[in-house]
Amino acid sequence: VPTCFHGEDLATAEAICQAEGARLCTAEELYNKCAKGSGCGHDSDLIWSSFSVTVDPIPPVASAHYLACGSSLQACAGTIETADNDEYHEVRCCSDSLIQGWNKRNGCDVWSASEVPICFHKENFVGAKSICAAHGARLCTTEELLSDCSRGTGCNHDKDMIWSSTPV
Repeated sequence: VPTCFHGEDLATAEAICQAEGARLCTAEELYNKCAKGSGCGHDSDLIWSSFSVTVDPIPPVASAHYLACGSSLQACAGTIETADNDEYHEVRCCSDSLIQGWNKRNGCDVWSASEVPICFHKENFVGAKSICAAHGARLCTTEELLSDCSRGTGCNHDKDMIWSSTPV
């Protein structure tokens, strides 16, 4: 750069470098002192750097989730349905780690409960998910519900269609 520049904004700094066929140093290059002693007395100044931010896209929130029958021993056994998130259905929660008082059925890798600590009937998806999260748990997956991992945990939910965390 043929002349020293002080107090420029980012866009101007980028344009100055580009006009010289160069670019701003990266933050890593400045941290490693790659530009130290390059002139204009900037060694102790705050210097613009180039940067690139990679942001993972936020996955869209599903507008519907699967419901599954609360027990393979009931009339609704094996039934799965889809429900819009604003519909109202029953809540059962699952946890990947032990929560005192919750049940872990043989063949299942999760602990489950319906009374957390009370029964929840007619909750929308966000409400159901929040109830489970407030107790350090999550909604059960469709597979966990169909595998009876939450069967017999109370609230007469064995005969109900239960919210799952599985998006449609």
